[in-house]
Formats: sequence, C-alpha cells, structure tokens
Amino acid sequence: MGKRGIFSVWLVPAKKDFLLFFQQIEALAKKYSSFVFTPHITLYRIKDISLYEFVATIRSHIDSVSATRIELDKPQFGSRVERTLYYPVKKTTTLASLHSNLSKSFHHYEPFSFEPHLSVLYKKDMSMKDKEIEKALLPSIPTITLTKLYIIQSVASLTEGNSTPSWKVIHEQLLY
Repeated sequence: MGKRGIFSVWLVPAKKDFLLFFQQIEALAKKYSSFVFTPHITLYRIKDISLYEFVATIRSHIDSVSATRIELDKPQFGSRVERTLYYPVKKTTTLASLHSNLSKSFHHYEPFSFEPHLSVLYKKDMSMKDKEIEKALLPSIPTITLTKLYIIQSVASLTEGNSTPSWKVIHEQLLY
C-alpha cells in the first residue's frame, strides 16, 4: 500500500484573507525568529496511513466541500506550539459535519480532536508576556472566506518533535 505517513486536510482562506494572515505570519516569524507557513485551518490530521488509503477514504467527502464563510473569535494564545498565537474559529454545521464524517471513516485510527483555529505564530518557549503583548496587537477579524482545500503530507511535524515543520501540498482543490 506504499509508505505510511502523516496527512492532513487544510482549509485555506480566500486571497484577500490569505494575504492579511500571511502578512501577520511573516511579521511575527521575523520578530520571533520562527518560520513562515500557509494560513490554514486543519480540518483533519491522521498519522501512520498510506497516501493511497488516505486519499481513497477522503475523496467522497472532499468532493462536496464548497466555499464557506466562517466567523473568528478574538485572537488568543496557548501553550501548544501550534497555538502560540491564533484565532479560534466558530464551528459551523458544515465544518462539524465534515469533520464528523471523516472521523467515522477513520474510526480505526487515532482520533483527531477538532478544535478549529487559524494560527499566526508557531513558537516554542515564547514568554507569557510576549504572548499577551502580541495578542493585544492582533486585529479583530470577524469573518473570513475559505476557498481552497489542500491535502498535505507532513514531511517534518511539530507534534512529532521537529523544531521546524515541513509540509508538502499533494492536492489543491478550489472550493466554489
């Protein structure tokens, strides 16, 4: 069945929203010697699966995904590196249903907890004071539109102990 790996489904903002978040990500990465990444919401992530099985399983679920407008809460910070600074996403019926369907399809794998958010900084060991300062400086962004879906292969994952993540887009789908 091929080499096993870590694969994800990302939802990516429309160009205008993408650029707004990308500028924040670049500025924060430069200021805190971190790295730049694509603004996204991880809809699902699974470890130790072959690409063939992953794509075959999600194909029917992602074919019906359409562009959607979502609401964001005020910026937050957290203790997990992938949530150093982030915008929580208000769950919609569409997002929750899609995640639920993927969870059912992958029931025999480790479950992926769906806590939708859009990160703007990944940084290990950032001080609480710096997080509070940066959170206060982030603009409030009430809504964004998601217009792309990516299938991602994690080449180097933060959750697997790597200091810098590396992702490879293996499929890009426009959402209408």
